[in-house]
Amino acid sequence: CKNEPIECDDNNKCTSDSCDKSTGQCEFVDESYLCNDDNACTIDSCDPADGCVNMPIDIEAECGVSDKCISYACDPVEGCTSTRTECPSDFCSLLLPCDPVLGCSTELRSCDDDNKCTVDTCDVVNEACVHTAVVCDDRSACTEDT
Repeated sequence: CKNEPIECDDNNKCTSDSCDKSTGQCEFVDESYLCNDDNACTIDSCDPADGCVNMPIDIEAECGVSDKCISYACDPVEGCTSTRTECPSDFCSLLLPCDPVLGCSTELRSCDDDNKCTVDTCDVVNEACVHTAVVCDDRSACTEDT
């Protein structure tokens, strides 16, 4: 006697293939649920030719990203997460309220002392306004320099 097994391969990597011993019929059981990688940051599916596919989510589309003052990310356990954006500023760059459409923006500190005889600048390192005297001497004895 020779007992040759019946070939029950449907060429679908998303099914388990077997032969029912009582009927001799091939059975193809969907096992695409096994592709779930328990990662909230992936979209899990099964491709009949390739098997399990775990594509990273599009954070912008999946998490509803619309506020530039919030940083969005994906945590494998929790899914979409968000944290308030920390906008950088320093002594010379004054932080403006974060705009949900434009994001962070700053305004330069005015160090103008209303004195036309000084050049006014902002010193980030020393956190101070600097007023440097303008040299008005034109080296002509025929003018009064002020």
